[in-house]
Amino acid sequence: MEKFLKLLITATFCSLILAVVVLSCVPPVSKDALTHHLFVPKLYLNHGGIYEIPNVDCSYYPMNLDLLYMAVLGTGSDIAPKFIHFMFALATAWLIFTYLRRHFHYPYASLGALFFLSIPIIVQLSITVYVDLGFVFFSTAALLALMTWRRENYACKYFFSSAVSCGLALGTKYNGLIVFLILSCFVPFIYLDNNRRKNVVSQMKGVGYAGLFVVIALLVFSPWMIRNYVWTQNPLYPLYDNVFNPTHGDDAPKGIVKADLAGDADIEEGTSITLAKAASSGRTSFGRRRLLYDENWWEIMTIPLRVFFQGQDGTGEYFDGKLTPFLFFLPFFAFFRKDQTEYLKKEKFFLLAFSLLLLFFVFFTADMRIRYIAPIIPPLVILSISGVHRIGEYVQSKFPLEQRHAGVLLISPLLLLMFAVNASYIVDQFKIVNPSGYLSGHVSKAAYIEHFRPEYPVIMFANKHLPEDAKILTVFLGRRGYYFDRDILFMRPGMLNGVIEESNTGAGIYEFLKVNGITHLFIQQDIFKGWLIEQFSKKDRTMVADFFRDFSHLLYFQNKYGLYELK
Repeated sequence: MEKFLKLLITATFCSLILAVVVLSCVPPVSKDALTHHLFVPKLYLNHGGIYEIPNVDCSYYPMNLDLLYMAVLGTGSDIAPKFIHFMFALATAWLIFTYLRRHFHYPYASLGALFFLSIPIIVQLSITVYVDLGFVFFSTAALLALMTWRRENYACKYFFSSAVSCGLALGTKYNGLIVFLILSCFVPFIYLDNNRRKNVVSQMKGVGYAGLFVVIALLVFSPWMIRNYVWTQNPLYPLYDNVFNPTHGDDAPKGIVKADLAGDADIEEGTSITLAKAASSGRTSFGRRRLLYDENWWEIMTIPLRVFFQGQDGTGEYFDGKLTPFLFFLPFFAFFRKDQTEYLKKEKFFLLAFSLLLLFFVFFTADMRIRYIAPIIPPLVILSISGVHRIGEYVQSKFPLEQRHAGVLLISPLLLLMFAVNASYIVDQFKIVNPSGYLSGHVSKAAYIEHFRPEYPVIMFANKHLPEDAKILTVFLGRRGYYFDRDILFMRPGMLNGVIEESNTGAGIYEFLKVNGITHLFIQQDIFKGWLIEQFSKKDRTMVADFFRDFSHLLYFQNKYGLYELK
C-alpha cells in the first residue's frame, strides 16, 4: 500500500512540475514583472550597475531576488527568472516536507509538499516573475528554525539561521517588516516557554535574545537600508517618508522626474478615473473598499474569512489571487484529540498564532491581496496535513487492527477533493496562458505579448523608429516599461492636472514638456480622453486639443495607444 502511495505521489509531483515548466515557457506579461522585477534589473544592466531611478519608485524596494533575475537577464533570457522564482517554491515544499516528516509518516509529509505546490496562488506565482515565493521561503525558514531552536535546547545555530532568514525576507520584500515584527516578538515567548525557571533573569535573557534577533536580521537587511538612506535620507523609502523627510514634499523639484515617484500604475485599461482616484486616495483600506466595490460593513469585516473562498486572479475586489477552502477547514482538526508530544502541541500553537497575526495585520493595515498574506500558507499547510493525520487516526481507531487499511481508504475522498480543486485551477491556467500556440510556433512572440499587453506594437514601433536619445513621457500606461528600449518617464494624472491648470495655452504645455527634455508622448487614448472630460472644463479641453494640433503629431496608433512626437 505504501509503495503504491509513493509511486502515485511521485507521479503527481512530476506532473505538477512539468505543468509549471510548460506554463512558464512563454514571454513575461505579468504587471509586476514589467513594472519592477524585470524592468529595474534591465535598467541596471543597461547602465552598467545599480543607480538611482527617481521616476521608478519600485527601484527603491529591496531587491534580493531581483539581483538574481538581473544575472540571468544578462544572458538574454527573460523566461529563466520564472524558474528561479519557482525554485523557491520547491525549496519551501522541502521545508514543509522535512518538518512533517519529523512528526508523521512519509505519505503525510509528501502530501504536505504536494498540497503546497498545487495551491492556486502558489501555481500562479510559480509561473510569473515575482518575488513572493522567495519571501515565503525565507519567512517559513525563519519561523521553522525558531521552533527548531526551542526543540533543540536553544542551540545557537538555529537561532542564527532564523534571524538571517528573517533578514533575507526583509531584503526580498517590504512585507517582511510584518514577519520581522511578529518573529521578534515570538523570540522571548519561545525562550521562556521551554524554560522551567521563569524568573527575572530568564525574562531578561529572553528579551536579550529578541534584541539579538533584531540586530542580526537588520544587519542582513542593512545594505538596502544604507542604499536608500544615501539616496533619500529614508532607509525604508518610499515607506514612512513623511517621518524621515517631513519637508520632502516642499523641497522636491517641480519637474516630472521628482514630481511624483509613484508613476501612473493606479489606472489600468478599463478602469474609470473616479475609481482610480478612490484607489489612490488617502482613505483607509476599508474606506477605499467601500468606494471601489460598494461593500457593506459585514462584507469588509469578513475579509479574513472570504480570502479562503472568494479569491480570483487579476481583480482587487477578490484579493488578486486564489487560495483553497481546505486551508481554512483542515487546521481545525489539527487540534482534535491530544497530541503525542508537548513539543508538537506548542509548535502547532505558534504556527497558528503566526498565521493569524500576519493575516489580521495585513487586514487592518493594507488593501487585502493574497500575495501579501502568502507567508501564512506554509504554516496552514502544515496544520492542514496535521488535521488530515488526525482524521486518519480517528477513522483508523474505529476499525479492528487487521482492517486499518480500510480505514485509511475512507479519507481518500477527502484527499482527492483537496487535489481536484487545485488541479482544476491548473487546467484553467493552460486555457488562460495558452502556452501551446507559442511553444508550437503558431503564435509569434510579438503576437503572444500583444494578446496580453495591447501596447506592445506601439512600443516596438518606438524602439525601431525613434532615435536613441528620445525621451518618452508615458500617460496611463501603468509603469509597464520593460519592453521599452528608449528612455521613458511616467506621469500621474495629478501631475498632468497641475500642468494643464497652470498653462493658459497649448504653448505652455509644450514649454513644460520641452524643459523636462520630453521628445515624445505615449498615451492610452481612451482613458486619457475620459480623464479630460471628467476632470476639465471645455476651455481647458480646447487648450489641450490646441497643444496636440499645433505642437505634436501622431506617429503611430494601435489598440487604443498612440505615440506622438513633439514638433
